[in-house]
Amino acid sequence: MSGLGELLLTRPGADTIELERRIPGSARLFWRLWTDPDHVRRWWGPGDAHTTACQIDLRVGGAWRIEFTSASYGDKVLEGTYTALDEPHRLSFTWAWEENGVAGHRSLVTVSFEDAGADCILRVHHSGLTSQQAESHPIGWRSGLEKFTEYALEQG
Repeated sequence: MSGLGELLLTRPGADTIELERRIPGSARLFWRLWTDPDHVRRWWGPGDAHTTACQIDLRVGGAWRIEFTSASYGDKVLEGTYTALDEPHRLSFTWAWEENGVAGHRSLVTVSFEDAGADCILRVHHSGLTSQQAESHPIGWRSGLEKFTEYALEQG
């Protein structure tokens, strides 16, 4: 099977969501689109979000920070630290919403890219969510990954 697949969402645990999609392209391309701030600025965020700042220190222990604005969500800041990097196959990082300059609850995201012929299987595993986040984050991840897919197809 080759080509764009459906975006699949599962809930393997009360504090965990997983998303998966087959997209034409390669792990190397997707790694670059996910780790280069110039690319991330162009696709990051849910729905109508527009990224206003993106900083990435791509090394284990390095920090990342994304600021975005949206008519639906207002001004938001996400930040975290890279916990594992296996270029171009997998990256893991902590995830926290920042409010008034203070990071809130930390969860863990692992993104993987698996080459499958002319396609790549993108997987996002987000664990350690609060019950409220476990309910709301699938909406944001779905729309954000739709934007990533559209951007990846343009770049491929």
